[in-house]
Amino acid sequence: MVKTEKSDPVGVRKSNLELFDLARKAKRAVDGVSRFANKAPLYLSRVSHVIDKSTGKLVKAAPDSKRRSQRLISKNAFRVAASGATQRAYALLDNTARAYGEEATSDSKRAPALVSLAPGAVHQLQLFLSAYCQTAFAKV
Repeated sequence: MVKTEKSDPVGVRKSNLELFDLARKAKRAVDGVSRFANKAPLYLSRVSHVIDKSTGKLVKAAPDSKRRSQRLISKNAFRVAASGATQRAYALLDNTARAYGEEATSDSKRAPALVSLAPGAVHQLQLFLSAYCQTAFAKV
C-alpha cells in the first residue's frame, strides 16, 4: 500500500471547512460576550446597605459596592423557552427525515436534551425583551 501525502482541501470541501471555521469563531465570540455581559458596569446598581452574613443585621455597604439589579424574567422561563425551541427543532428534523424514508431516534424520556444558557445571554435577552415592551407600550 502506497502512503500518500494529505493534500489541502479544494473546491466545495474547502468552502465547507471555511464555513465551519467561521461558525466556530463566531460562536466563541458570542460566548465570550455572553459570559461577561451580566457583569458589565452598565447593568450593575450601587448598593447602600447589605446584610451581614455573620450577624444577619443590615449594615452600611462599602462605597464601591455594586450588585446586579432584580431580574425581569426568571431563568426558568428562559430554560422552558429554550427547551421548547429544542423540541421544535427536533420535530422539524424528524419530519424531514420521515419524508426521505429515514427513521429518527426519539428523544429519551428519562434523559431529554437539556439546553444550557449562559447567564450573560439570559441577561441580554431580558434587556432586549424589556426594551421591546417599552417600545410597544410607548407607541400605544
